[in-house]
Amino acid sequence: MWAPTHPSGVGEGGPRNYFTDIALDAQYQYITDDNIVTLTTAWIHEMRRFNNTTLAAHQSNSLDTAQLTGTYFFRRRIGGSAQLFSTTGTSDKVMYASGTAVLGSASGNPATRGAMVELDFLPWLNTKLGVQYTAYTRFNGASSNYDGFGRHASDNNTVYLFIWIAF
Repeated sequence: MWAPTHPSGVGEGGPRNYFTDIALDAQYQYITDDNIVTLTTAWIHEMRRFNNTTLAAHQSNSLDTAQLTGTYFFRRRIGGSAQLFSTTGTSDKVMYASGTAVLGSASGNPATRGAMVELDFLPWLNTKLGVQYTAYTRFNGASSNYDGFGRHASDNNTVYLFIWIAF
């Protein structure tokens, strides 16, 4: 994907920023009457070029994301997933909001790593009840005090309860 954007988000005038994404993904699935096994992986390399440097300290930078997910369902009723994920990229104190609590990065580094586990129950067709836990081992460049305000990567861990209905 290649996308020229206008930093103001309005009109067609002024300097443009350019985002180019290259991605690869793959999936393997094994299905029987009692078992469904799915393995997926994805990698995205994003190259950014800024003509408006109020958004970034460097005119160009990059960001890489990768994930590997395994999913298993027994008798199409009970199952779950496990995922490993990672983000790395060019350090940039403006883009990654250095000096901002919670969302910022004290080092300006976007490096984030972690894992996700999910348990699911499918009571009937097109409905899923689930709980998902995401754990971070690194967030915005560090495992501890990543934002410069004493926040640790694990402070971003989340539990997510959901009902999923598809039509």
